Amino acid sequence: MLKLRPHHLLCVQAYIGKGYSQEFVENMNQVVKQLQEDPYQRIQLVDDLDKICGQCPNNVGKVECVSNQKVKALDQKTLTTLEIIPKEYTYDFLLQRLQEKLNKETFKHICSECEWYSSHICSQQLKEKGYF
Repeated sequence: MLKLRPHHLLCVQAYIGKGYSQEFVENMNQVVKQLQEDPYQRIQLVDDLDKICGQCPNNVGKVECVSNQKVKALDQKTLTTLEIIPKEYTYDFLLQRLQEKLNKETFKHICSECEWYSSHICSQQLKEKGYF
């Protein structure tokens, strides 16, 4: 079962093959491919490091994110917006929640503190995928 931080649900939707390092990109490519190949797979939403964090350079000693407070806030905003809690879901259910709850305003509310937000990559990808 794939473990994901709640805010990574949005990151996966907006991902275009760029990242912090080659190792990160290769890992993210694998995660995105796995999710695309099986939308009915079980996802465990966690409030700690996940599969995506595994190759992130912000992952200190493989035990904590250097910006832990920021990512925990992103996670909490995602959970609140999607009206879910950290537990097991099917990926297709989570995609449905994103379709129902995500719009320009909720995206800004969740992601405006993220370093990728100002690049407009995420908002462009989410717009192209019909989220807003």
